[in-house]
Amino acid sequence: ETDAISSLALSRDSRAVLLNVGSQEVHAWDVDGQRRLGSYSGHRQGRFVIRSAFGGKHDGLVLSGSEDTQVYVWHRHSGALLRKLPGHSCAVNSVSWSPASPHLFASASDDHTVRIWGLPPPSVS
Repeated sequence: ETDAISSLALSRDSRAVLLNVGSQEVHAWDVDGQRRLGSYSGHRQGRFVIRSAFGGKHDGLVLSGSEDTQVYVWHRHSGALLRKLPGHSCAVNSVSWSPASPHLFASASDDHTVRIWGLPPPSVS
């Protein structure tokens, strides 16, 4: 990476890693091949540490918090932004997928709340 790395998250199979970087992007990297697999943008991260996560069926989605109070959901392989979820009133710092359900996750915010989210099953190839 050419920019500072503020956080990282491993995929369930430990073959890929997500990096939140100073360019206000999230990058997915292949751990073994050391090559970039994808890039995800649109969210804001400048003043705070924002964390991202793989999730969904077969880790086919990328989820991130944002300083604009929303949660962002991208398709892991195409990089397409699928959803921006409002619901917090301050920066969303952390997100985590449920290990029991590929459609359930939580977000934590500077507004002193944790929100539990459920997504309809997406079509992920």
